[in-house]
Parts: sequence; C-alpha cells; structure tokens
Amino acid sequence: MVTGITASLVESANWASGIKADLCLFEIDEAALPVVAREVKIETVLVTNLFRDQLDRFGELDTTAKLISSGIVKNHSRAILNADDPNVSQLVPDESRFFYGIESVKEATVSSSNQELAYCSKCGAEVAFHNVFYGQLGHWYCPSCENSRPKPNIVAKDVEVFATSSRFKLQIGSSEEDCVLPLPGLFNVYNALAAATAAHYMGVSNQAIRYGLKEYNTLFGRSEKLVIDGKPVIVQLIKNPAGATQAVSSCVKDDKARLLIAINDNLADGRDVSWLWDADFEQLAKAAAAQTSLVVSGQRAEDMAVRMKYAGYAADKIVCVPKLQEALELSLNELKEGETLWLMPTYTCLLDLQKLLKSMGVSMSCT
Repeated sequence: MVTGITASLVESANWASGIKADLCLFEIDEAALPVVAREVKIETVLVTNLFRDQLDRFGELDTTAKLISSGIVKNHSRAILNADDPNVSQLVPDESRFFYGIESVKEATVSSSNQELAYCSKCGAEVAFHNVFYGQLGHWYCPSCENSRPKPNIVAKDVEVFATSSRFKLQIGSSEEDCVLPLPGLFNVYNALAAATAAHYMGVSNQAIRYGLKEYNTLFGRSEKLVIDGKPVIVQLIKNPAGATQAVSSCVKDDKARLLIAINDNLADGRDVSWLWDADFEQLAKAAAAQTSLVVSGQRAEDMAVRMKYAGYAADKIVCVPKLQEALELSLNELKEGETLWLMPTYTCLLDLQKLLKSMGVSMSCT
C-alpha cells in the first residue's frame, strides 16, 4: 500500500543525503500502483499473473489490468511480463517490454479448471492454448488472427516439481543454468523465473542468479518451513482459486502430509469466500492425505468443511475447530513420526498464526 511504501522510504532517508539506497524494490498493490507512479519515477514494473482475487475490492480482471497498465504508462516504465499469461503479456504494447515464460514441464499438464477468460487484444476473439501449465498460463494463441504468445527472452525448461522443492533449466540467451529452488509448486517456479528476469536486466550474473535461487529463504507464509514443538510444518498462504489449487497440488505430492486449512473473511481476505468452490480441493480426496483427518479452522471453518465434503473427503474425517489455537494444537498432537503438517491459511489467519507462534517462542520469516 502507499502508506507502507512511504514509511519505508522515510525510514531509509535522512535530511543530508536523501535515501540511503542504490535500488528500491517494492511489492505494490494493484490499486496503489498508479498512485505510487504519480509520486515516484518507477524504472521497471514486473507483472507475474492476473487471477481473480478480492473481487469485492477490484472488480473483474479487466479493472485490475487497467490499473497496472496506467501505472506502467505513467513513467513509461520498462515492463517485465509473463509471456504465458495472455492477460499479462498483452499489456502496454507501446512500452518497452521483456518477457519470461516456461518452455516445458516434465510431468503431465496441470488441470486448467481455474482458467481465467482471455481475449485477443487485436481482434477480440477468445484465445486458445497449445499447452496449459495451470490456470490460463501456457502457450496461447489467437485462433482468429496471427496474434500469439510472445517469445520469452528468458525461459525455464524441463521443470520438475516435488513436494517441497523444484528443479529446472534456466535459459538466458545462449547460456543455460541448472537451477534448484527450495520451494514447491509451478507458481513458485514462475515467481523464481520472474525474479531471475528482473535480476538479469539489472546486470546480475547468471551464476549469481542460480546461487540466489538455490539459497533463497522464503518470505512470510509463502511455502514457509517451520519446526513447531519439534514437528515439521509448511505454511502456504491461500487467497484465490488458482493459488489454492497450486498449494494443494504441492501438498498431494507429499504422501506423509496432514492438513489444516484456516479460512477467514475479513476485509484483507476478501469478504466473498465463494472462491473456495472454484479451487480444486478434489485433489485431496484422491490423495494419501485422505486417509487421515483434515482440520478446518477460522471464521469460515464450517464453509470449508462443507466444501471438503462436496470435494469427496469423508465427512467423518473432517474436523471443524474454529479457534486457530485449538486447531493447531490438535493438528500437532495428531502428527506422527515422519509426517508434515501443511497449514493453509488465508491472510488474516496467517497474521493470527504469526501472533500465536510468537507466544510459543516460534518466529516466522521477516517477523
């Protein structure tokens, strides 16, 4: 948000020399980008993807896309865009643009059940796909004209995704680096690829990029690995259908997983929780985790319990514990040797978890 960015800049400045930094890197809310762009000359804007998120705040995707575009155009910022998302790669065609994308994945194509509608910016036809990685991210083309996915400047090839890590070949020009990422999920591969592209255009060497990816320590609640009472826990924030589907896809690769899902509907989460029905929780009913109890918590614990019942999870294995502290204690107590607790909270549940763990003497990343 604008206030947070302002506070960060003030904290890093003094009256004598201004801001004590060579580079400012900010994650900017979509609605805040045009406002920040009016106050600060932004050199580069990186856009990852566009999925429905907090529709009660932003409306539909075209509104979000317009906000991002206006923020880029304001300073004619360099745009680093995801070539695989047709809603992103068609933004700001008259500005300086660089693209990144995934070339190939070594496993079967992920379901496109969370695919957002996308249309050709030239003729208005709905785009089609030669290959879909997840959601509407893939190798797209317009069936009515010559418009298609732009050729990425930087690509990830032969992507392999495991329960707690990923591996891929990073191709930058004629150079190719074997990269290991200590994070699961195709969504994290895309995030890593975006970061690698930004780093490359800032002059970082390919070897340094590879090392940085390998040694990356996750941020607050984003596939964050913790040890609580001597037991392994992975915390993965969920807030929209595509992200939740990808988080679940990572979880089901772990045949020793137990799951706690915590759903709130505060303003920062989005009041509308109907997105739970668009996420592919059906994967869980078919996985090894379906043989164990599933704990649901938060203000909308009962809604999540109903969702999991309709997803095919056995009703007698769904445990509804609205209070997060009690839900966490129960989940940890049931965790057996060799098992990992996967904890998937919405944003304000994540904040509640942070406070709860702090009282237990456990610190989360960046806190």
